[in-house]
Amino acid sequence: MNIILYRENGDDMAAHLQMMVEKTCQQENLELYSELEDLGRRLRQPLDSTETIAVLVPADGEQLAHVVSFAELLDTIRIILVLPDQSAATIAMGHRLRPRFLSYRKGDCGDVAAVLEKMIRLGIAGQDGKVGFLQRRRSRYR
Repeated sequence: MNIILYRENGDDMAAHLQMMVEKTCQQENLELYSELEDLGRRLRQPLDSTETIAVLVPADGEQLAHVVSFAELLDTIRIILVLPDQSAATIAMGHRLRPRFLSYRKGDCGDVAAVLEKMIRLGIAGQDGKVGFLQRRRSRYR
């Protein structure tokens, strides 16, 4: 399982969340990105056959808009999105990514870690030869 974490450096809340993510996914391949350009480059690379989860923590609306510009590249990746605020415009923009779980910067990081842990557990269980997440998702849109 691949875990992609995007957060800006110097962001205390996101640093705390990163520690929780690292603790949650000790057995997984964790990729950390603090620059949007680096995240974009990574998303343009082909994904291997392993399932991928992205935990995205934009610091503000401008970063969120930039992340939303990657929506097509994130289409086959399960997303946990931590929004910078709870305004209607921000929530609407965040939903364009179709996240599996949506949280807010002022919320509890524990819920994000708990959801990530469950997604990892379910993803690993689905790698036993049965129809996996990506196959189910793609078949839904055909």
